[in-house]
Amino acid sequence: MEFIHNRLDTLYQFTKEKNYDIYDTETKYKGLPSSFKNRRVIKQKLYKDGNFRFPLIYDLYGLSVMIETEDHKTKQKIECIIDYILDPEYERLDNGYGILVNGDRHYYAMGWDAKLPNCEQMSAEVLQRLELMSHFKHATVHPWFKKAYSKVQEYITDIGAYSLPKEALQERAGCYVLGRHMSLGENRRKKRAYEIESTFRVLKIKKILESHL
Repeated sequence: MEFIHNRLDTLYQFTKEKNYDIYDTETKYKGLPSSFKNRRVIKQKLYKDGNFRFPLIYDLYGLSVMIETEDHKTKQKIECIIDYILDPEYERLDNGYGILVNGDRHYYAMGWDAKLPNCEQMSAEVLQRLELMSHFKHATVHPWFKKAYSKVQEYITDIGAYSLPKEALQERAGCYVLGRHMSLGENRRKKRAYEIESTFRVLKIKKILESHL
């Protein structure tokens, strides 16, 4: 728990300033690969010693657990971090944040930003992020959350269950935080497998939302 509390303090100290000026002057870097020419270089001080000052998608999972159990002061810090992510300025940052610099002329493309996925379509990433963000009460009134939750309701069945698109329950190689592993272990050869998993996913979100009442 010491690590997650230290991580919380790092993120809070950065996000409370509402600082979205995270990019450096690219002209100072030599030998930047042409494949990176359309991506901006992140200020090195913001990830010194591998300690990222800005929030990563992985942080949200830790915070979603902390906010359920911690004191009021800690919860306020978490809300500050979530507010930083929900701000329109955050959406204007490069996808994946940008380019990292390591030593002399060593450049790496970063990933793992915490941007909200486009919810025009009900994808696995949207469904997973909807569940994750439901843990943060003030995030549930955000336009993105309302729109994504409304999208889920389009898949309710005549009997009150849910039948989400198969792609929203995908199971394939890749990273969990990107919604690659959404299977709950049902035998998907059976007719109602997807309906069972869909209903479980939605009811879990509803249960979390009810805990805020």
